[in-house]
Amino acid sequence: MSFTIEEAVQVLSQKFLLQKGVVGVSHGSKELIIYVESEEAARKIPRTLMGFPTKTIVSGKFRVLSLPEAKAGRTIAGTLVNRALRLRPIPGGVSSGSLKVGAGTNAGRVIDKTTGLKMLLSCYHVFLGDVGDPIIQPGKLDGGRYPDDVIGYIERFIEIKPPPETNIIDACIARPVSQDLVSEEVLDIGIVNGIQEAKVGMKVKKSGRSCGLMEATVMDTNATIKVDGYSFGEAIFEDQIITSFFALPGDSGSIAVSADTNAAVGMIFAGSEVLSCINKITNIVQLLNIDIPKSAAPPTLPPTAAAYVLMPLFTGFLLLLGAKTQT
Repeated sequence: MSFTIEEAVQVLSQKFLLQKGVVGVSHGSKELIIYVESEEAARKIPRTLMGFPTKTIVSGKFRVLSLPEAKAGRTIAGTLVNRALRLRPIPGGVSSGSLKVGAGTNAGRVIDKTTGLKMLLSCYHVFLGDVGDPIIQPGKLDGGRYPDDVIGYIERFIEIKPPPETNIIDACIARPVSQDLVSEEVLDIGIVNGIQEAKVGMKVKKSGRSCGLMEATVMDTNATIKVDGYSFGEAIFEDQIITSFFALPGDSGSIAVSADTNAAVGMIFAGSEVLSCINKITNIVQLLNIDIPKSAAPPTLPPTAAAYVLMPLFTGFLLLLGAKTQT
C-alpha cells in the first residue's frame, strides 16, 4: 500500500510522534522531516520511513514559552516604553495574562466578526481560565494586580486536549473593559496589515514581552509537534509554522508578521533553544471567529528611524539646490 507524503505524516503523527526523543514530524516536497530532542535520538531515525527519505533536525524539546525580564519597545510615535509596565491604551507586544499565570504577551487588537468589537488576543496558556475570568496588564509576574490592572475578561478560547487527540491553536480572546482601552498598534511593528499565509523562506518579525523585536526565517509550514508545559504534560499540535529562533519564555502570544508587508502570519506559542513555533493566523481567525483588518495607511516610521531615511534625502536636496544656485 502506497501513501502520499501528506498521508505518511498523518500516520507518523500518531504512534511514531509519541516515541521518546521524537518531537515533531513534517514534510518537504519529497522528504519527511523528523524533529528530535538530541543527537542521540537523531541516530535512531531510519533513513527512510514509509517509502520516503527522512531529514532529521535536532530541535530540542518544544515547550510553551513562559519568563525572564521584559525588554523595552518603541511606539509608532518613537517613544521607548517598558513592556512590563502598566500601559494605557494597551498596545500589542506587552506583558499581560490571567491571574493564573505569571505573564505572557498581548498579541494586540483583533475584531470580533460577530459583534464588530475590538478584542484582545493571546495564547490560551497566557489568557488562562474560564469565560468571564479577568485579564490583567501587566501580567502578575510584572506587578499587575487585581482589580486595579484588569483590562478585560475572557470571551472565548479553544480548549487544548491531551494525546492522542490533536490541537491546531493555543489561542484566546478577551473582551476589553472599554473599547478606548485598546491601541491598534504593536510596539516596534506599528499597525498590523491584515493576514497572510506563511511561506518557507519568508522573513518574519515579532514583538514580544521578553526579547522585544526580533526577526526569523520560516523553515516549515506543515509541522505536527509535541509541546510540553500544559497542566496534563505534552500536547500535540498539527499544521504549525516552525522558524529559526526568535522567542523566549514570556513571548507566548506575540503576533508574528511578514517583515515585508506587516501582515500577520501567526502567533508564537512555543519553542526550543534553537527553533520557534507559531500557530497559523488563518487557523486562529477561523476558529475564534475574528479578523485582523488591513491597515488603512502604511506603518509610520518612528522619528528615530525616519531620521536615518530622510536625512540623506534632505542633504542631497540641499546639495542640489546649492549647485543650481552657483550656476
